Amino acid sequence: MQLNGRTIWLEVNADKFETAIQDVLLSASPQAWRGNYLVFKVGLFFADAPFDLANLQSLTLEVFASDRKGDALMTKTVAAADITALITQEAWDARTASNATFVFTDEETLLDLGVAKEKDFWLVVTALTTDDPDHSMTMGGGAFTLYEPGPQNAVLAAAQAPTGYTRGQADARYVQLWADNAGVRFLNGYFYFFFPEDGSWARPVPGIVDGVRTLGWEVLT
Repeated sequence: MQLNGRTIWLEVNADKFETAIQDVLLSASPQAWRGNYLVFKVGLFFADAPFDLANLQSLTLEVFASDRKGDALMTKTVAAADITALITQEAWDARTASNATFVFTDEETLLDLGVAKEKDFWLVVTALTTDDPDHSMTMGGGAFTLYEPGPQNAVLAAAQAPTGYTRGQADARYVQLWADNAGVRFLNGYFYFFFPEDGSWARPVPGIVDGVRTLGWEVLT
């Protein structure tokens, strides 16, 4: 067995509402780790049986915020050429066939969970028919939960890596590069300006005096 990421076998029941979608391996709503490669194998059912999708030009899987408002946070569309119009119950149960496959990269599942360790989203599968005019039909929707795996995940670590330099790093990089005739220098996390009148270096120091914002100067000694 070779691991290539999490695969969710998603049963979508077009004639149901509260139980419209289900991860058949978990017998529960779909769940995944944030920032991980993710594959959805989707099977469409009506009255608990597979049905013919020959009149579809595409299937789309989208993930929205839990309030179902705003733009899709994750979205993929599979065209008719990549849709298996009719599968058997036996092939679905054996996990050897699905109607469509939707693949999301690590970066595409890197949704914002805020400070939570897990967060619910709304997943919906939509079909577009070949009719003239065509019709967009909701096949099913339901909760989709993402879990925070922690910073050991390479994609998360890169996304959470601090940007810029610390004070020590900046000093180490830039202090030694001062030119003798420089008019501005950087030291201890501050910019210092040269005053040729007395040959001093000083940094601006903001403050509030009697409720008024002011700017003073601190001379480098």
